[in-house]
Amino acid sequence: MKQMISHPAQMGMILQSARKSQGISQAELARMLDASQPAVSRLELHPENIKLADLLDMVHRYGLELWISERPKHGEQIPGNNVETW
Repeated sequence: MKQMISHPAQMGMILQSARKSQGISQAELARMLDASQPAVSRLELHPENIKLADLLDMVHRYGLELWISERPKHGEQIPGNNVETW
């Protein structure tokens, strides 16, 4: 899966989807993160409040990677894609 994220809510959906696809409950994840189940729920529902350390821990536990890349400038083509940016 490769996903561009432009809004915090997208990160919450990705984290929730990854957790569910691996059969991990919020309670199990909470134990792994040394947090409470309501805290995990808040992270998924309101990812704009997530601490970077918690985000990286969750990404690692789900076997995901977080990449940051330079955004193409207006009118430039995205490498490997025939779509121009706007």
